[in-house]
Amino acid sequence: MNFTKDTVFVAHNVNFDFGFFKKEFAGVGITYLRKKLCTVRLSRKLIPGLPSYSLGRLTRSIGIELTGAHRAQADTQATVKLFNKLLEIDAISGYETMLKALDVTSKEATLPPHLPAEDITALPETPGVYFFKNKADKIIYVGKAKNIKKRVLSHLYAKVLKKLPWRRKHTI
Repeated sequence: MNFTKDTVFVAHNVNFDFGFFKKEFAGVGITYLRKKLCTVRLSRKLIPGLPSYSLGRLTRSIGIELTGAHRAQADTQATVKLFNKLLEIDAISGYETMLKALDVTSKEATLPPHLPAEDITALPETPGVYFFKNKADKIIYVGKAKNIKKRVLSHLYAKVLKKLPWRRKHTI
């Protein structure tokens, strides 16, 4: 607790790693809360257009060496180098992207990393039918709503991932 007091938790796919910390602290009766920054999300914003944002492919594409991928020390060192590169890039705008990501009132900070905020902003607030597609461009969920934007956001901000319609098992 003392080591991370007044710090920002930074990781590649931060919610995955942060979940382990939360669970371990919960096991001893402590609620663990820290501000978080995700280098996947930040990379998508600050280095757009890459074919992959996995740690290995991302670091390789920007010239960061990652030897021993998927080992804690190697991944941590690569993430530190990546984060420093992202800070360098974001410094040009006065750290606008980092500050926005740290703003807990900004729902954009919690959008899925592959979903641009502009796509959500563009959604109509009118009745209609909407659908979700997977990476293969196959429709995996169809819904209807009185307010499409509000309904889509309710899927994205569901408190429990299991409640999301596309997380249920479907027979197709």
